[in-house]
Amino acid sequence: MKKTGTKKWFRIWIGSMGVMVLLFMFAHFFLSRYVPSLIRNKINHLVVDGSDSLYTCSIGQVSFNIWQGKVTIDNLLIQIDSAKYKERKAIGKLPPMTFDIHLSKGSITGLQIFSLIFHKKINIHTIRADEANISLCRQYKEVKKKPVPTEESLWKILRPHIMGIYVDRILLDKIKFTYWYSEDKEDISFAYENCSANLEHIRIDSIGSANSSRILFTEDIAVKFIGVNYFTPDSIYNLTIDTLAYSSFLQKFQVKNFRMDPLMSMEEITRRHGMQLDVFKTDIPDLMGINFKIEKIFTENELCFDTIVVKKAYVNICRDRTAHQDSSSQLGKYPIEVLLKAPLAIRVPLIVLDDAEIHYIERQKLSLQKGDAFFTHVTGTVSNITNHLGDIEKDNHLKIDLHGFFLKNAPLKVKFDFDLASAEGKFTGSADLGAMKVEELNTVLIPFGNVYMKSLDIHEGHFRLSGDNKGVTSTVRLLYEKMNIQILKVDPKTHEAKEQPFVTFFTNLTAIRTSNRVGDKEVIGENIYVVRKRRQPFSNLVWEAFFEGSKKVVLKVPAKDLKVEM
Repeated sequence: MKKTGTKKWFRIWIGSMGVMVLLFMFAHFFLSRYVPSLIRNKINHLVVDGSDSLYTCSIGQVSFNIWQGKVTIDNLLIQIDSAKYKERKAIGKLPPMTFDIHLSKGSITGLQIFSLIFHKKINIHTIRADEANISLCRQYKEVKKKPVPTEESLWKILRPHIMGIYVDRILLDKIKFTYWYSEDKEDISFAYENCSANLEHIRIDSIGSANSSRILFTEDIAVKFIGVNYFTPDSIYNLTIDTLAYSSFLQKFQVKNFRMDPLMSMEEITRRHGMQLDVFKTDIPDLMGINFKIEKIFTENELCFDTIVVKKAYVNICRDRTAHQDSSSQLGKYPIEVLLKAPLAIRVPLIVLDDAEIHYIERQKLSLQKGDAFFTHVTGTVSNITNHLGDIEKDNHLKIDLHGFFLKNAPLKVKFDFDLASAEGKFTGSADLGAMKVEELNTVLIPFGNVYMKSLDIHEGHFRLSGDNKGVTSTVRLLYEKMNIQILKVDPKTHEAKEQPFVTFFTNLTAIRTSNRVGDKEVIGENIYVVRKRRQPFSNLVWEAFFEGSKKVVLKVPAKDLKVEM
C-alpha cells in the first residue's frame, strides 16, 4: 500500500509538472505573439493619436523574451504625414518644430506584462536606444498664433487607449541630429564625437500632466554633446565645442570651450567678399545659461534664460581697410533694430560678462600696418535683452554696463541705454576714461591715425551721447597736458610712415591746444551732431561722434576735412 501511495503522488507530481510546462509553453507562445502586437499598437497610438495624425509610425520587427522581460524593437520610423502637413500648413496650424525619427535598434527591459494587458498601464524599468537619427525642422515662419498643446491636453488624447505610462529611465546613445528650416530645406549639420541623452522618471498620467516642473512628463532630461564640430555653409568659419550639456531638472545649459575660428586669413576672406567686412575670432572657455526654459523653443518659439554667464571670453574683430568700402545699406541693421526683428522671441533678463578681452584690429589702407585697439578685463552686465512685447511693456530699457581697461592700464567705464519701445530707436550712452600713458596710446595712434605723440599726459576723458535712428548728439571732455604731436606721412610706394617736420612744427605752433585743464578756460566739445549715413554701421557712428567732439577740444582751428572713414 505504501508503494502504491508513493507511485500515486509521483504520478500527480509528474502530471502537475507536465501541466505547468504546457502552461509555460502556452504562455510563452501566447505572449511572444501577443505582446509584440500589443506594443506595436500602443506605440502607434502614442505617435498617431498623440500628434492628432500629423505623424505616421512604422515598426520593423518587435520581439519579446518572456524570461528576461525584454522587448527588442528594430527600425522604428516616425515621419510627417505629407497630406496632414500640407493641410495644417495651409491653415497655419503647424507646431513651431516638427521632427522625423529613425531608430535602428532599441530595447525595453523590466516591462510589466500583466499591468499592460489587464490595466492598460505601461510600467518599464529602462528603455535603451542606439544609433537614432533625429531630424528637427523649424516651422516658425509658417506658424500663426494659436493655443499651444500642453501635457494635459496630450494626456487627454492618449487616455482612451492608455491609463498611464511609467518609465524609470530612457538611455539614448550615438544620436545623430540634423536641424533645418522649412523655408530653405537646407540642413544645418554638425559633427560630434558622441551625443547621449538620459531621461529620468517619466510619468504620463493625470499627476504627471499637472506637474508644471516636468518637460514632456519627464522629471529630468539630460543631453550631452562631446566634440562638436561645425563648418558654416560659406566655408569661412569653423565652430567647435568641447562639451555642451543641458539638464531640464537643473534648468542649466553649459558650454565648455566654444571656439569660432576663420578658415582663411582676414585678407583672403575680404578678397572673397569683395569689400570690407568684419572677421571674427572667438574663444569662450565657459558659458553657462541659468534657468534655461528649453520647452519654450518648441512650444512658443522663444529663447528664454534667466541669466547667461560668460567667463574669460576672447573676441577678436578684424577689418581690412585696403579693400573697397561696404556699399550696402545699414538701415535696419543697428543692434536694437536687429533684435526687434529677430525671427524668434528673445527673453534674457541678464547677461554677465566676467573678465573678457576684446580686440579690434584694422589693416590700414596706406601704411598696411595693423593697429590693435583692445580692451582687457572687461566685466559687467547686459540687462533686459528682449523683443517680447509683454516684457517691453514692463521694462523698455536694454542697458549695457561694462568696466575694464582700454589697452592695458587705462580704466574705462562704458554704459548704454536703449529704449526698446521707441519708434525712433532712441538711446543714450557714456564712456569715462581714466589716466593713461602716452606710450600705450601711441600703439594705437600710429597705425590708426599716422600720428605720434612725443609727449602727452592724459588725466581723464568723458563722452556722453544721445541719439536715434537719424543721428547722435555728443559731448566730449578731455583733460590733458603737455601735448606735443608728430605728424606722419605714408609713402604710397614703400608704405613707410615718415615725419613731416614743417607740418609737425606748424601744427604744434598754431593748430593744437597743448593743455586742456579743468577751469574757466577748459574747452568742451558740446552739442556735436552727427547725421546717420545710409551705409554707416552703429559702431562707426558712435566713433564719429567722439572723433568730432575730440577735434573741437584738441584743435584751435576748424578741420572739416579731417573725417572718420566708414
